[in-house]
Amino acid sequence: MDQQLENTLDQLYNTDKEILLFGDININALNDDHVNHRLRRYNSSLGLNQLIKEIARPTNRTCLDHVYTDRPQHILMTKVLNIGMSDHLPVGIVRKYRKRSIQNIEKTIKYRKWKNFSEQAFQDDLEKALWNVLDMHDDPDDAI
Repeated sequence: MDQQLENTLDQLYNTDKEILLFGDININALNDDHVNHRLRRYNSSLGLNQLIKEIARPTNRTCLDHVYTDRPQHILMTKVLNIGMSDHLPVGIVRKYRKRSIQNIEKTIKYRKWKNFSEQAFQDDLEKALWNVLDMHDDPDDAI
């Protein structure tokens, strides 16, 4: 399982996109020995930071539920919620969101004449579009 996760992280790292990894990693992040675990060392080599630093499994006072990111500056807050019916407490984050300024929005409305519109030509244009360039942006607003 560790190797599959490492392969996936390698692929993500090479895209230069933000990485957020949530999961029950089964490494106690509250124990200093966790830094020597193979997966933990690997995550550190990719610049991934483990953000959860509190008990998320009260039955044995451990933190097995991790949140890793390569951009901790985007995270405003992490929280382990003391609710639920599982032996693991839910873990969450609050991430920054950059709202676009209204000043950047074009205020001119343009109208097109539909008299010569060709649905087939429109569909052909959509099929020829280079949609993969959308993957180059982390922010959906930038992609548009």
